[in-house]
Amino acid sequence: MSDNDTAVMQVFDDKDFLLRHKTEAHNMFDLIDFILGRHDHYAFALDIGGGYGDHLPFLMDRIKNVIAIDIINYLDDEQFNPRERASRSEAHGGHLDLSKVDFHYCDAQRLHYRDSLFDLVFSINAFEHIPNPLLALSEAVRVARKGAPIYLQFDPIWNSPWGHHLPHLNFEPWAHLLTSAEEFCALVLELGGTQTDIHIFETAMNRKPFSYYKRLFLEDYKDQFLTSSFASWSTDPHDEPATRHPNFERCRAIGYGVEELVTRGVQFVGVKAW
Repeated sequence: MSDNDTAVMQVFDDKDFLLRHKTEAHNMFDLIDFILGRHDHYAFALDIGGGYGDHLPFLMDRIKNVIAIDIINYLDDEQFNPRERASRSEAHGGHLDLSKVDFHYCDAQRLHYRDSLFDLVFSINAFEHIPNPLLALSEAVRVARKGAPIYLQFDPIWNSPWGHHLPHLNFEPWAHLLTSAEEFCALVLELGGTQTDIHIFETAMNRKPFSYYKRLFLEDYKDQFLTSSFASWSTDPHDEPATRHPNFERCRAIGYGVEELVTRGVQFVGVKAW
């Protein structure tokens, strides 16, 4: 989702920002192709939490038409300029034919679309924001046709070192888990943040732990898919400087498990069973 992307843009330059989206887009198709055992093209896709559409220029060689939805109404945003963003991507191999894209204001938990409409449903860096990921997954499954891949990737989740999604403010790792909401908001301002940053902290994250996603994908919804893959990536508890910070042991002392603290991202792909 783009509140995360906006924060990231303050840390990385334009080239890094575009290349990150390119890598994420290519990783999606690499995994889908591996799971399906073939290199498909898709007539009609749904991008959940697509924001400004920054992934789309790197996906459209495999997708004929796509609807990109977001709970934020970017159509009313003066910075919403898909043509300019598509043009920026061309230096890095991106291409976006805007006649093949529709941007819709829509809640992922209550999709507007009929059953079995899309032959690809995907979401990149949005599910950690959606208040009820179970509802969103249920809706994604509903609107996907039988045999369609559903791809979900998101990072960072709440309990990871920078799960607050404010990396540009240089908080100590896990500071959001060790302070009250009031104290953390005060720190935002002390570190040069804005009321927008406070709003992101207070409202933009669903605050679900990694155990929630494991249960959702590996237990609650496993029967919805013919085949699936669930993966995660972590902060290395031995080599990552964050885990050598005193806050790691402070979080452990108040009951957080190691897996909950170090797991920062999730990647799932499933092929709809029926």
